[in-house]
Amino acid sequence: VSAAARELDLPQPTASHGLARLRKALGDPLLVRARDGMEPTPRAEAIAGVVQQLLELRRDLAEGGQTFSPDRLKREFIIAGSDIAHLVVLTALHSAARFEAPHTSYRALTLSGDEMVSALETGHVDIAVGAYPSLVAGIKTQRLYQEEYLCFGKEGHPFIKSGETDDFMAADHIVVSTKGMAHAHRAVERALLDKIHPDR
Repeated sequence: VSAAARELDLPQPTASHGLARLRKALGDPLLVRARDGMEPTPRAEAIAGVVQQLLELRRDLAEGGQTFSPDRLKREFIIAGSDIAHLVVLTALHSAARFEAPHTSYRALTLSGDEMVSALETGHVDIAVGAYPSLVAGIKTQRLYQEEYLCFGKEGHPFIKSGETDDFMAADHIVVSTKGMAHAHRAVERALLDKIHPDR
């Protein structure tokens, strides 16, 4: 803690109080005693990259008054979402980042509802892309795009030709379950399963 206080140019008691607040907020001790002193917990190691980036930005601002520049950013961003969200967003993001932030990298994850909330709250995930109606209050959201559901099939298929919902529901179905996911696709799946006859 003393070394961290010197690095941050803070009084040691202030750094200790800050560590206590972080421990309470993250629900993790972050630093534990070891034979050779203090060592980070797995949670602390997981967020170390983000913390290092913040320290570097703080140092740049303090020493030279420089503004944030994405082309100097060096870190990995972890993005959670559905497979479609990853396809849409990461493709566009990669194209832009090649020029705007060439030293960044991105990792995609698919998480369950409970895992998603926890990962966002603790910083294990930087952003989640998709429709998640069950996210708890306090997690900031913003609309990026709007999508719609489509049904397609081979030319001449009975339910495609008629366009009637009853014909669609009467057809044979294979359901790829999204059980456990917090995504809005799960709500759509439930609505369809309620309409489709159990024998189908």
